[in-house]
Amino acid sequence: MTASTQQVLDHHLQMFGTGNLDGILEDYTDGSIIITPDGVRRSRDEWADFFSTLFAEFAKPGMSFSMDQQVVEGEIAFIRWSAETADNTY
Repeated sequence: MTASTQQVLDHHLQMFGTGNLDGILEDYTDGSIIITPDGVRRSRDEWADFFSTLFAEFAKPGMSFSMDQQVVEGEIAFIRWSAETADNTY
């Protein structure tokens, strides 16, 4: 049985919250992409680098995170979030 897009998003957010890189990468297939203001990431290596960088930064003291929007439509999930870390404002 294939997970619904909402189930995948829920798993993704849970894995992100716990900093579980292997778990978060389970949510992507060869046809998946991540779109950010910095560009599009299309491969497992690009996703791993992206999330590893975020996990390291978000693990520093003083981080705040806000989920601003979630939209699921068919096979597409869109999230908009904001965060502040010791190094950046997103």
